[in-house]
Amino acid sequence: MIQIHDHGKIIEVEPSDKSQLTRGIMRSSELLLSFRSDVALDIHVGATVDFEGETFTLIYPSELRKLRRGYYDYTVTMHSSAELLKQRLLKDPSDPGRTAFTFTGSAHDFATLVARSMGKGWSVGDCMVSDGDRMIAFREETCLGALAHIAEDFHSEWVVERQTIAIRKQELWRDDPVAMSYGKGKGFLSGVSRSGDGDKLPISRLYVLGGSRNIDPAAYGSRSLHLPDGSTALSSGVEGREAALDLSHIYPSRVGTVSEVITVSEEKCFYDILDSSIPEALNYSDCRIPGEKAVITFQTGALAGRSLEIRQSETGLEGYHHKERRFELVPSEQDGQVFPSARWMPAKGDKYAVFGITLPATYVEEAEERLLQEARRTLEERRIPQYTFEGQLDGIWASKHWLEIG
Repeated sequence: MIQIHDHGKIIEVEPSDKSQLTRGIMRSSELLLSFRSDVALDIHVGATVDFEGETFTLIYPSELRKLRRGYYDYTVTMHSSAELLKQRLLKDPSDPGRTAFTFTGSAHDFATLVARSMGKGWSVGDCMVSDGDRMIAFREETCLGALAHIAEDFHSEWVVERQTIAIRKQELWRDDPVAMSYGKGKGFLSGVSRSGDGDKLPISRLYVLGGSRNIDPAAYGSRSLHLPDGSTALSSGVEGREAALDLSHIYPSRVGTVSEVITVSEEKCFYDILDSSIPEALNYSDCRIPGEKAVITFQTGALAGRSLEIRQSETGLEGYHHKERRFELVPSEQDGQVFPSARWMPAKGDKYAVFGITLPATYVEEAEERLLQEARRTLEERRIPQYTFEGQLDGIWASKHWLEIG
């Protein structure tokens, strides 16, 4: 028997053999209950079932069919909490009324963004350690669509367990697999097959495209970040195909934290920010690229995703004062409003990054190393042939081993 909890009422039903539980990676789990009743049951949207450690909710109306003999056939399809991601839009953390915005952060930051948009009861689980922050533009996306977007940008997967969201790879039952093989009494019926991944052979040579931000082509010798040895490709040593990898999110950068905000003139929207953690060796005044506009892009806070110019001229970055670790922000009209302003202003603790500059060699070398590590990881994953196995489960074998596989 299975108990359906329907707004304080408990309905006990006996599922038929047509009932099934469907699970998968990056999708909502689905519990299909098929049962018969000799009385009409009123099962409302929002009813829940606890099954195998997970709560399933009736989100869409159930199907009812009355039979001639007075019985009622029910088909109730319930979903895990991941299905609720389709019902909520992703929202700007600095302005909950805005659904078109840009956000920059780590995998954990993006999972937090989605959890915040889902509301009370949602949290963030263990996320992958990313090779750098990503900047992603969202435009009126559901939380489910946003998660797919985020997972693709991080070359990973999204996971929702109960109401906990994470960005990381998922492999189910790895530590407790079910041993099966072809042959009588071994689990599979005749017809087991193996197929390759289309025309995708293992990669023999991987061409890597690094980011072009904070790169001075004249001084660096390239318009985009290259590998530490100056090359743009890696070889695996196996026979196969050539492929390209876009790692344009990796570039020399430093994410700073606002330690103080100074209001120079509220009327003129002049605000300065200080970052006491800027090291002595990093004098932004020496980092200007001729012909480029140096801007500060806020990663968090009320100005998250907004880029503001630092006061500068054709020859210098006069708006940065290294002794005070202080930036002078230039007001800008965006989306019909002025930023920064009394309403939209930075705050202590906000994260930011400076773009349109060239950073000292240590930052460039660190970015090149991250580029190399990510390229090596991808090459290692794709140097081995990928296969898909298909087979039909032997129902008699499954019945005999149900306590093991159920």
